Amino acid sequence: MTSTKVAGPLAPGAILTRHWRPLSLILMVCAAIVVTVFTLPALSKTPLSFGRIPADAWLEDGSVDSSRVPDYIVALDRNGDPAGYVRAEAILPDSGRGEPVDGPIPVVDERLNLVGHMVPRRGFVPLGTPFDDIPPVPTSVVEDPATDG
Repeated sequence: MTSTKVAGPLAPGAILTRHWRPLSLILMVCAAIVVTVFTLPALSKTPLSFGRIPADAWLEDGSVDSSRVPDYIVALDRNGDPAGYVRAEAILPDSGRGEPVDGPIPVVDERLNLVGHMVPRRGFVPLGTPFDDIPPVPTSVVEDPATDG
């Protein structure tokens, strides 16, 4: 007895193969569009800058030249160690970049992952720590010796 191969549209898997090729082509085109939509805007932006406010950014009148300030400024914890970065427009009044934030300010790492918050009267609070678990920063009032009569 001789065996014969079935070919053509009735062969096993022929229907699947015939429909799979156009479907895979459509999926590849959709994936290429999605990748393009999400990567082109990121490539066209200038890289973000991170660091401290440089000394030459402070003007004689006490204001800050925001053009010399990095996009993200170092945020320090209560020990004076770097805890992450805060957006410049969140803390610099009249920076021309946005409005200062009056409340907890997000602190991020260089990949813009949230690591905590700068909280008024408490300082840096790590992510996951309730704000009230951090005691308020002690404050004191000092008399100006120039006003003593």
